[in-house]
Amino acid sequence: MTATDVSPGMIAELRQNAAARGLPIDVRVIAAEQLGEWDDPFDGAISTFAGLNLIADLPRVAENLARSIRPGGRVILHGFNQSCFWYAAANRLRRRGRAAANCTWARRWSPIVCMIHSRCGHAAFERNFDLRQAYALSVIAAPALVKRFARLAPALFWIDRVVGRIAPAAGDFFVLDLERRE
Repeated sequence: MTATDVSPGMIAELRQNAAARGLPIDVRVIAAEQLGEWDDPFDGAISTFAGLNLIADLPRVAENLARSIRPGGRVILHGFNQSCFWYAAANRLRRRGRAAANCTWARRWSPIVCMIHSRCGHAAFERNFDLRQAYALSVIAAPALVKRFARLAPALFWIDRVVGRIAPAAGDFFVLDLERRE
């Protein structure tokens, strides 16, 4: 297994945690835009915690992933959506007037530049990857709602899974499950 991050600090922490647990993980500091530099292809790749939203050049990442992933290999990508149903509903209830919010955390922590890609960012990957499925996270199960009504959390998460598969662009986050074409 190989783990990458653009942040040397995150890689140092991962190395330390992996060593403490005796996990043989190859860790490297590298930007997603440079993934195509490896000679040996990977069976798959996972990008979590909205890492895609920090990348301006998604087509370059898609091309590099296509070079780095074996045909038939899977890629799972996670990112922020352009808008979010529950955030828009909360704003309307509070009479703030905006129907949707774009990348709310980027406004709170101003040094972070957040890219919101159209159609969940899938267009950049269409040339080399088939979309197996796309789904939303936190469509109904808003963190504040889950916290306030903890006993209802299992039902909220179940509804979230159903609605998230029907409307992948409606949640706070999206997940793309892609397969590298032959």
